[in-house]
Amino acid sequence: MKKIGILTFHASHNYGSMLQAYALRKYALDAGLDCDIINYRTAKQKDIYAVLTKRKGMRYLVKNAYVLTTYKQHKEKFRLFEKFLQEELACGAELSEDDLKDLQYDQVITGSDQIWNVEANDFSDVYFGNGISCPKIAYAVSCGNGDFKDKSRFDRFGDCLREYDAISVRDKATAALVSSVTGKTPQIVCDPVMLFDKMVWGSLAKKPTAKLPGKYIFLYTLSCTRQVSDVAKKLSQIAGLPVVISKVTSQYDILLKSKKVLNSGPKEFLYLLQNSEFVVTTSYHAMLFSMIFNKKFFTVGSKTDNRQKDLLKTFGIEDNIIDETVTAKDIEKVLGMYIDYTQKISDFARNGKRFLEENVL
Repeated sequence: MKKIGILTFHASHNYGSMLQAYALRKYALDAGLDCDIINYRTAKQKDIYAVLTKRKGMRYLVKNAYVLTTYKQHKEKFRLFEKFLQEELACGAELSEDDLKDLQYDQVITGSDQIWNVEANDFSDVYFGNGISCPKIAYAVSCGNGDFKDKSRFDRFGDCLREYDAISVRDKATAALVSSVTGKTPQIVCDPVMLFDKMVWGSLAKKPTAKLPGKYIFLYTLSCTRQVSDVAKKLSQIAGLPVVISKVTSQYDILLKSKKVLNSGPKEFLYLLQNSEFVVTTSYHAMLFSMIFNKKFFTVGSKTDNRQKDLLKTFGIEDNIIDETVTAKDIEKVLGMYIDYTQKISDFARNGKRFLEENVL
């Protein structure tokens, strides 16, 4: 039996990162492969997702102060993420960078997620396969928006990329960067979460312990800005629905009038999104899950995010991009449309499945 190792951002306490790792491993296991998540995480990543961060700045000071007032909920959230790592990703002992040099796999898959974003706080050279001697492929890797201040930080990994047997990426920006250093244009494939339908994800969802409103808007953002907060307020007023959030990131979502369900792990996130009336987000994965569950959704500020613009264009839903100038008419237009994403997702996922069949299975 072929033994596979997956190297990705599996342990960041970020819903999308953890669920895409779950999806790729599940796809390999369902195909009859022996598949592990390589349990490597950087020290910076651990601090970023600690209950109380050591990072400096007013934003983090405000967040830490708020966390102390809701410590029990945040501690429970941390526990749920770690439980998911152990029970659903079956992570073994944590590995150091030196341990990765001695990996014994028939193949290592790097990806998905933004593991090649050299400006990410939790980036490490090892995500390019640096120092790993096993045969390697990349699946649906992303560099983020790809507009690096210093592109040479990416270019220096050209030799590492040329060691790969096959490379697929998640977006056009990453494809262009990879092509610029390898001379080969990688295939663009779907994020792993799109390899499975709403039945699979719905079976994983779990209702939070907190009491929820009967109907609500689910707001999920990786970094809540004044713009996002203003848009959420406006949507709540126009739709006449309360806002539910599962994560606080700044003073803007802390002060936002909302039902805060902070003790939510990956399974609870799926439930909150699946059972909402509609979703407001800045998250790539929240957009994907909205489509998987056939939910109406709005994405804020994506006019400057090439990854999200490309995704919305692919599915013909550019009108889902909104900002603080959104009107009742704009909202009615999106909420009034019925789009069954099932077939579109199936078509979009075909290239990813074919890539995995040709290079892994």
